[in-house]
Amino acid sequence: MQLVILDTPPTADQTGARAAKASDLVLVPTRPDLIDLDAVSASIETAGTTPAAVVLSAVPSGHPSGDEAAAALTGAGLPLCPVRVFRRQAWPNAFNEAKGVVEWEPRGKAAGEVVELWEWICGRLGMSVKQIEGETV
Repeated sequence: MQLVILDTPPTADQTGARAAKASDLVLVPTRPDLIDLDAVSASIETAGTTPAAVVLSAVPSGHPSGDEAAAALTGAGLPLCPVRVFRRQAWPNAFNEAKGVVEWEPRGKAAGEVVELWEWICGRLGMSVKQIEGETV
């Protein structure tokens, strides 16, 4: 199995629609802010018949906005990924060193969330967590 990750612009346009059509899974990351949540429906619609899920990201820790956003999304009938990615200092720290949070602080909370998201994605795609280009490592 080969894995290709496409990061398209956050607009519901033809590029996104073509990428979604060629995909096995579409993830729509969004912050739990009203301005961002308003755009989610269009992105999910762009996925068409491709399975899709909204991923809440940059969620403030200890603030009700993550739960409120999750309730609004599920109340609107939108598919929601059960894994949340919180706003943590590890993100800008890793970025400043041109690293991902898993590289920068492998045992940190941010890295744990990314690993949990990866495991969820793999489960949805029916692939091993460590499967890369057809080989299990």
